[in-house]
Amino acid sequence: MALARSVYPRGIHRLALGLIIAQVMLLTSMVSASDSRADGFSPFQKTVPELVAALNDGRISSAELVQWYLRRIRAFDDTGPRVNAILRVNPRALDQARAIDRARARGDAVGPLAGVPFLVKDNINVHGLPTTGGSVALRNAMPRDDAFLIKRLQQAGAIVLAKANMTEFAASFGRPGYSSLGGTTRNPYNPDRYASGSSSGPAAGVAANLAAFAVGTDTEGSVRGPASVTGLVGLRPTYGLISRSGILPLSPTFDTPGPLTRSVSGSALITRVMAGIDSDDDSTERLTASMLETLGKVGPATLEGLKVGRVTGLDGGNAQIDDAMTPLVASLEQGGAVVSPVQLPRAFDRLWSRVIAPVQNAEFRPAMERFLGDSVTGGPPDMNDIIARCEENNRHNPHQQVNPERIEGMEHTLGRRDTVSPDYLDTLSYTLPKLRERLVALMDEQNLDVLIFPTRECPAHPRTPSGKAGFTCTRVDHDPIGYLATVTGAPELTLPLGMTEAGMPFGVSLLARPFEENTLFALGQALFKQSPAPRYTPELASDWYQRLSLP
Repeated sequence: MALARSVYPRGIHRLALGLIIAQVMLLTSMVSASDSRADGFSPFQKTVPELVAALNDGRISSAELVQWYLRRIRAFDDTGPRVNAILRVNPRALDQARAIDRARARGDAVGPLAGVPFLVKDNINVHGLPTTGGSVALRNAMPRDDAFLIKRLQQAGAIVLAKANMTEFAASFGRPGYSSLGGTTRNPYNPDRYASGSSSGPAAGVAANLAAFAVGTDTEGSVRGPASVTGLVGLRPTYGLISRSGILPLSPTFDTPGPLTRSVSGSALITRVMAGIDSDDDSTERLTASMLETLGKVGPATLEGLKVGRVTGLDGGNAQIDDAMTPLVASLEQGGAVVSPVQLPRAFDRLWSRVIAPVQNAEFRPAMERFLGDSVTGGPPDMNDIIARCEENNRHNPHQQVNPERIEGMEHTLGRRDTVSPDYLDTLSYTLPKLRERLVALMDEQNLDVLIFPTRECPAHPRTPSGKAGFTCTRVDHDPIGYLATVTGAPELTLPLGMTEAGMPFGVSLLARPFEENTLFALGQALFKQSPAPRYTPELASDWYQRLSLP
């Protein structure tokens, strides 16, 4: 049943699993190192390069790897802690894996990601699977073609395992990680905490070992935030490095896809595969052959001579996150880096109210309607129809409610022509270029290679009263540091920094000049420490694991 999971999740398909729920609940409490093949290889907590190596040398087949992840989806997403990361499993995944295994057996050339299963945020087109944006209003919207980045990944041999849950239409409106199709994505480190948003499903799915990696999208922090609170590496690449064509938009001026991985080396590999010039996305026109040739090729990790600016004025949200920055700076300096404090100029104040909100509010409706007309069939034709479908759903379907505030937000876009307003045009033609210039000038003036700062000032927020145990957040900042990359188009890499006493991960961000991803990858590899596995989605005992049979 999981192979053809319904796009009406958390309903009918779960009834078919009733007979194994008792088994799985026992299974999830049995942590064992035997979740592996007979020869001892376990995909649990493995990075993408480690999985690629195991596939290439025959320690595991692609079909076995797909089945391994599907069993974990049954154990931890359908039942057990019910992470709610997955909306729909690709029914062709296993056949595609077997085809790759046959190609390997024949000695045919295979791509750099051949046989590696991954998750796709459900605002990215995968032909044959609906692109819903997490909304009941788009449950029948079928893509005309794969998104550009999906084509790139499939050409490299990667396999779409499933479409992942997300914040509905990528905007939280007080409910991060919630969609009317999938409900709320839960954090695998503690299901009573959120997994942030809007790429909540992709992040929680990778953290729970439901796939090897995932592709999300980031507008205001939607890759970086979920990565930080689920102990992953998340990259918001330079705007224009990875094509946005075939992606349901929130704000085309700020939207960009990005990978969620278990390691920095995996992020570099996947970014290299996805990047490319796309004639359907003019933001990629700045790319050159030399940029693409060197992207992701990073030498031995070293800190010697690196100039690092630690952004100041961000303390006070959580003492454990604040304290973790001190040994990080010490390790940088011990490795030969030069670290100096940096205060952001006032030009970067009030980025949400002054820049991001006006642009996003202006672009959402026309960009959405253009996507519905050009990229999918079977969906609503315009914003009026989306709103009508959402309201009709809420009148008749109490179990899959669209967030009323999300509907209200869409209603505010009706009858407006903000994309021809002088303020909007001034922001795009003057304000944003000046902010980009100011960031580069700041780094040039202080001779800095990167900026560092906590990705989020607080760990994952409580989803329920039980989730408040051990949670501390004393700072409410409506203009987070993550907006810096959004408005400048600069690349930002988040990687695990530590764990709170309550067992929740948190991350640190590295930000470089546009198209200097390799600087981030090099520094990230020097600092990287993999997060411990979430205790709510442990390795499975092999005897129970084998009983979760699949085709």
